[in-house]
Amino acid sequence: MVAFFISMKNTEHKEIIINGRKVLYFERGNPAHSTMVLLHGYPGSYEHLMDFADALGSNFHIIIPNFPSCGGSEPMNQAHTLEHFTAWLGVFLQEVQARNFVLVGHSFGSRVALSYAVRWPKEIKRLVLITPVLKADSVFVYVVLLKYKIAKLLPASAKKAFLASKLYEYMACKIVLQSRNPRLRKEIIGRGFGELVNVYPDVHIELFEEFYQSDLTVLAKKLAVPTLVMAGSKDQVATVASVKLFTRAAKNISLKIITGAGHLVPFERPRAVANLIKAWLNR
Repeated sequence: MVAFFISMKNTEHKEIIINGRKVLYFERGNPAHSTMVLLHGYPGSYEHLMDFADALGSNFHIIIPNFPSCGGSEPMNQAHTLEHFTAWLGVFLQEVQARNFVLVGHSFGSRVALSYAVRWPKEIKRLVLITPVLKADSVFVYVVLLKYKIAKLLPASAKKAFLASKLYEYMACKIVLQSRNPRLRKEIIGRGFGELVNVYPDVHIELFEEFYQSDLTVLAKKLAVPTLVMAGSKDQVATVASVKLFTRAAKNISLKIITGAGHLVPFERPRAVANLIKAWLNR
C-alpha cells in the first residue's frame, strides 16, 4: 500500500494503491473522535458528499472513499460485482485502519454498506442506509435498464459516448431532483456532468446487470447491526415499498421516511439528514 496527499479545494485528499489500482479518498477530523465512513452512490465521488460531511460537524472522524471506477479511482482488476465491491471495501478499511465505525451508505453505497454489515458485523458500531437501492421495482429503474441493454449491443467505440450523454444525465437529474432551489439543482446537475468523464462502459454494464437480477431485501434477516434506514416519500429509484419490505423483516432497525424528499436527499437536504443521523446516534 502506498499513500500520499493531494491538495484540492483547501482540504486534504488522499490516494492509496489497492491491488495495484489507484484509489482516491477524503479524510478529515481527529481519529480519536467517532469514525464515520460515508459511501457515495454510483457513479459518484466524495465531492458529492462534501455538504453532507460538513453538516455532520467537526465531532466525527470522516472517511469517504471513491469506489473503483468513480471520481478518479481506477477500476478493479476483476468483475465489478457487489461481492467484489464488498471485499474491496474490507481491504480499504483495513488499509486506513478504520475500526468500530458508523457506516453510512447512500443509494448504491447503501448496497455495499449492507453487504459489508452482513459479512463483518463486528467491525461496525452502527449502520445507516440512505435511500437504499434494494431491488428493481420502479418504472424509472426499468427505463435505466433499457439504457444499459442498448449500450451492451453497441460497439466498444460507441459505448462511452452513449453512456456519457449529457442530455440523458440532464433528463435523469430533472426527474430525480425534488428541490425547488435553482442554484442547488444547477449545482447537482453540474456534479453529474463532471462524473461523465469517469465512465467505464463495461464496469457500468457489469454493475447494473447484477443489480437488476438481485434483491437485497432478503438480507434483512441476516442483519445484526443497529440500523437506521432513511427513505424519501417521493423517491423514484429506491421505492418506499421496497424499504418497508426490508425493515419489516429486520430486527433492531429504525425507519425514517422524509416527506417530500427524493433519491438525492443527502445532496438536497444535507443538514436535515445529518441531524436525523446525529439524533439517532445520540439516542
